[in-house]
Formats: sequence, structure tokens, C-alpha cells
Amino acid sequence: SAWLKNNERVKAHGSTPKHYTLDNETSNILTEAMKQNNITFQYVPPHQHRRNAAERAIRTFKNTSLRD
Repeated sequence: SAWLKNNERVKAHGSTPKHYTLDNETSNILTEAMKQNNITFQYVPPHQHRRNAAERAIRTFKNTSLRD
């Protein structure tokens, strides 16, 4: 339900996501909700953190906050 609320909030502000890149730990409920909303998704292969945008953002944040 959290993803649905967030998706509706993003739509209300004028953005409509069409594709998500996910890790392998996704629930069936989430994938079904995405299918019902005509959103495509792709799984990142295991141990490929470089290809996951969230993992890269976390790494960048940690690296820059350590310098301060």
C-alpha cells in the first residue's frame, strides 16, 4: 500500500513513472500492483550494485558525507 500511495502522489505532481529497475527482493504484491498500473520493471542481477540507481545514490551520499 505504501508504493500505491507514493505512486499516486507522484502522479498528482505531474510525473508518471513507466519503468522501474528493482533488485531481486521484490514482493509479489508489488509486482502485481505494477502490472495493474501498466508499469514495466526489470530485475538487476545479483551482486550488480553498480546497475541499481538506489545503490549508487546511497554510495555517493555516504562518500560525500564522510568528507564533511
